[in-house]
Amino acid sequence: MQNHSTSFLGELLLRRARGKAGVLMAKAVYETLEPDEQAHLDRLCKAYPALDGEREQYAAFARRFQLPSDELPCNLSSRIDAALTASSRETGQRKATLLAGAAALASLVVASYVGVMLFEDAAAPNGSLARNAVESAAPAAPPMNTDEAELMRVMDSACGLIADSDITNAVTLLEEAVAAHPSSPLAGEALLLLADIEYSYLQRYDRAFDAYSQLRANHPGVFASSVESEMRYGLLAEMRRENYAPLYALDNACARGAGGFAILENLVASYPNTVLASVAVDEMCALVNAAQREAAPPVNMTARLEQVRSRCSNPVAMAQLDLTLGHIYCNTLNDRARAMAHYNRAAASDHVALARQAHEALLRME
Repeated sequence: MQNHSTSFLGELLLRRARGKAGVLMAKAVYETLEPDEQAHLDRLCKAYPALDGEREQYAAFARRFQLPSDELPCNLSSRIDAALTASSRETGQRKATLLAGAAALASLVVASYVGVMLFEDAAAPNGSLARNAVESAAPAAPPMNTDEAELMRVMDSACGLIADSDITNAVTLLEEAVAAHPSSPLAGEALLLLADIEYSYLQRYDRAFDAYSQLRANHPGVFASSVESEMRYGLLAEMRRENYAPLYALDNACARGAGGFAILENLVASYPNTVLASVAVDEMCALVNAAQREAAPPVNMTARLEQVRSRCSNPVAMAQLDLTLGHIYCNTLNDRARAMAHYNRAAASDHVALARQAHEALLRME
């Protein structure tokens, strides 16, 4: 399932693309880009819509400071000549003034230095009070060790290979680097990048699960810092017993666009109360939102969920959406009436687990 916009990998690729595009955007402010440069910038902006907005910001900023190209209303040649002549006459006088000022400044600097040294000698037995203060104020940052530098280089190279659609070599590069530097502070970041590639680009879910499992076990801090990684791990763990077949069905539904709505609905009905059902509902909401943008302003999350439910025909999928909407109205929006309405619908479902959860929610509201 290709969703690069919020992943760790997506952030790295965007950061790398922004570095390249930024140079071209800045250059375009002052001069016309070469055809190949313009084509490269256009490709980057098409691949990353955020960059297209930044390009317009560059252009708008430049327009604010653009000087008018109209001819001046009068000829300033005579004034410029007069100013140059006056400048040459004043040069000698200014030189003398500058020399005097420089001498005074030098005297002041020497006096200040002597004063500081005297103060040091009076304040500290070894005459090094100020020097010690400077030396102890802020220790220098430790240099990056060899392992870290190598992993940084590898991750950047992997992002470059992905940008060139050479995904296989990017994976090989990362696998070798993680194996060679397992104890590096950046090993977790490299492993996270590898897991994201396996999941998002290659859809090799068995290998993605192994990578996320290794990340979870060996680098828990990095794993916990990525909400998306936790979600993906849970999703893969759920679907592992079915050899990830539902995930491939989810990919198929997403690839079909609006035509995949029925597949997503069936996934929600087949796997209620799972991470997969939650992801499928999110994709259904995205389809509704895309259609809504073409006809009217964007709607909020609850309105999208209501629209998704209205399009469903499977009773189990409808009950799952009722339960979800009931939780939102009860726990987030504090809308008791609507929460109870959705909980009552879910409680009437033939799906035992969903009905039980709805009854429990209604009891908590009493």
